[in-house]
This record gives sequence, structure tokens and C-alpha cells, in this order.
Amino acid sequence: MPSTYAKHLLRALILIALAIDIRPASSSNLEAEASYIDHERAEQDYQIYPQIVDSSDEVRQPLPKTPSEKVEQPFSGTLAYNAFSQYNSYGLVIQPNGISSQPFLNLRYTVHKSDNQNALLNTATIFLTTWSDFSSNKNVSNPSSSYRYFTETDIILGANFVFYKKIDATFQLVSYVSPAGAYGFGSWARGTLLYNDSKVSSNFSLKPQVSAVYTLPAASSISLEPSALLFEPGITPNWNLIIGNKYQANFSLPIRIGLGSKYYAGTTFGFASVGPQLSIRLPSLSGKNFSTNLNLGYLYYYLGTTAAAFAQDGQHNQNVYNLGISVNF
Repeated sequence: MPSTYAKHLLRALILIALAIDIRPASSSNLEAEASYIDHERAEQDYQIYPQIVDSSDEVRQPLPKTPSEKVEQPFSGTLAYNAFSQYNSYGLVIQPNGISSQPFLNLRYTVHKSDNQNALLNTATIFLTTWSDFSSNKNVSNPSSSYRYFTETDIILGANFVFYKKIDATFQLVSYVSPAGAYGFGSWARGTLLYNDSKVSSNFSLKPQVSAVYTLPAASSISLEPSALLFEPGITPNWNLIIGNKYQANFSLPIRIGLGSKYYAGTTFGFASVGPQLSIRLPSLSGKNFSTNLNLGYLYYYLGTTAAAFAQDGQHNQNVYNLGISVNF
């Protein structure tokens, strides 16, 4: 009985929070954004998605060699569009149904690159990203807004550092607003450490990582409580493939866990997610100085008690499908 009462009380509190418009702001798709920050270190004309960082190996065997005429430039970038069947922010379901369209532009500049194989710092890259969410679901938008489908737009500043060719450190500062009036201005920071175990002799790697997210004091928050800290350990088994003796591809299986007592309003476990992701390079839409990829996948989420109660259907099990295209230049 006490457990049942507590469950109903939690649901009632969340419904009250929704009614007075303190629903947390959503976070941008960090997996997609951060995946592109150091693609210039990868094989010159082949960029892969959706890993947090790409391999530093200059040659991927037995993948076909790509044009060698391309000259490395300090500037690089990614223009991408991704469609999701649900807007899920670290296990918190923001928009449960419909199509969430998420375009973004990521621009990178390499400020340091060492040719010394034994150097402490191999590369240092700064980046700027603009990201937005347009959703066919207007559940969080203000009815009086003229932009009810324009849920959110973000500006992201960040930097990536590669140490000893294996350790990747990425830092991001995000500020966001909601043109749809779903929530107020907010900001948050994220840091990620990843061990890059890619090898020239193997097409398989695991890339274990851990991320920390802190929601800065602001008018709005991506967490259920403001000024909260989230830890997200994970691992990304992935394979470089050749499909039909023609198409370079990467298949990955990202696994993530979200932990944060204050982040999830008293429940430490927020979510666990796993699902296949496939990226296929399109040769007919790629050239010497750019690469176009078709990206598709599925993520299964198991939500903790608070996150499940926060979801519109109250279900612990959530399914998210994604499809997109990206151009790396």
C-alpha cells in the first residue's frame, strides 16, 4: 500500500508541474552533435556516425582507400538533418509522438595538431554548433505562440582534445530558447571522456566513455530539478563494414545509463538505452572534399521510476526510431 500511494503521489506531483509549466527544457541530441567534432582525424573522405569521436587511425583496412588528393584544412564542418519518432532527453520524454525534425550545423577549427606520435596532446579543436527541434507534436508549446512547431533552438560552444592518440576529452556549453514558448531560456554544460581503442589491424572497437552533465542555474532546466548533475557511463561497440562490395558503412550499438538523484528528482537511476545505428557513405553524393552519409537506427529506453512517471503514457519501455542524412566537409 505505501508503495502504491507513493506512486500515485509522484504522478500527481508531475501532473501539477506540467499544469504550471515547469516542465524541464529538452537537451539537444548530443550523440549526433559530438560525433562530428574531430572527423578530420579520420580517413580523409570517409566520416562515420553516430560515435562520440571517430578513430584516429589514418587507414581503415580492409575499407577501400578514398581519394588521397584532399589536403587537410584547419576548418571542417557538418550539416545534418535527423528525424526522430520521439524527443527523448536523457530518458525524459519531452515529445512522445509525431516526428521531431532536428537539423544542425557544426563548424570546427583545429587550433593544434602535432605530428609527433608520442606527443601528449595530439589535436585541439574548437567548435560552434547551431541545433534546432521542429516537432509535429505541439504538446509542450504555448497555444498563443506563432511558432508552435518550433520547439527549441540551441547555440553550443565547445572544444575537443586528443591525448596520446587514445584519450578524447570533449567539453560543451549549451544555451537554448523555445520559440514555441514551451519553456524559458536555459543553459547547461557537458564533459565527456572517451577511450579510443581503434586499431589499424581491426575493424572493431568498443570506445568506453563517461559523460557528466550539469544544468546551470537559469530560468529553465533540462533536469527535473535545477542545478542538477547527471552521470552517463556508456560503451559503443562498432564495426566498420563494406556493404555490397561498394558502400563503406559503420554499424554501432551504443549503450548508455543515466544516473543522477537530483537530476531525476530523488531517483538515482534515470534510464538505460541500447540500440543499433547504421551509417552508410553515399559515393554518388560524396567527393574529394566532402562525404555524405545516410544514417538510420533504433534506440530502446528503459526508464526509471521518475522518468517513467514523467512520460505521457507512464511506461518504462520507450522505442525511438531515427533517420537522417549528414554532409561532412
